[in-house]
Amino acid sequence: MTNAPLQAIRVMQRKGSTFVGIRQYTAKGTGEEANHTILAGYSYDNAKQHDLAIVQSADAEALATQVNQPVELVQQALAEIEKSLTKPDKARSEAQANAYTHVGNGLKIHNDNGDLYVHGLTVSKKILKAGEYPTVNSKPITICKNKVKKALGLRTDKIRTYIFNNGTFAMRGVKV
Repeated sequence: MTNAPLQAIRVMQRKGSTFVGIRQYTAKGTGEEANHTILAGYSYDNAKQHDLAIVQSADAEALATQVNQPVELVQQALAEIEKSLTKPDKARSEAQANAYTHVGNGLKIHNDNGDLYVHGLTVSKKILKAGEYPTVNSKPITICKNKVKKALGLRTDKIRTYIFNNGTFAMRGVKV
């Protein structure tokens, strides 16, 4: 275990929804430290249905102007995004279902290592300490898809999973 600051998790129930406040979360790849608020347990299937309707009704020409990309590339990006929303990887989904014990809405514990996984829709993020971000060397279609997803405000692009190693976080002031 590292000497990283203890990360705090607060779970709140409001009008039937579960919100989770995560404080001082350090991203593994970049070292960015931030406070996050998420809507825990947000349905990925509902997000996909919402996003599919938006993608299918998107105007490629207007979107191309908005994201400053060629129309043909935007059309290809929309087609690939639509395919990803309609053709899930079933084998991966079944394997993941047996690896965790669900302890609450959007909260699950990995059966092998005891890590806590908090899954949900990002509501807010406040960066406390910027991280080191790698240079992006993506293909043009990938860059275009990312710009299109952001421009359309797709919900599936805002769903995150935060992983807390066993013993590195506190809930209600108690180290877990």
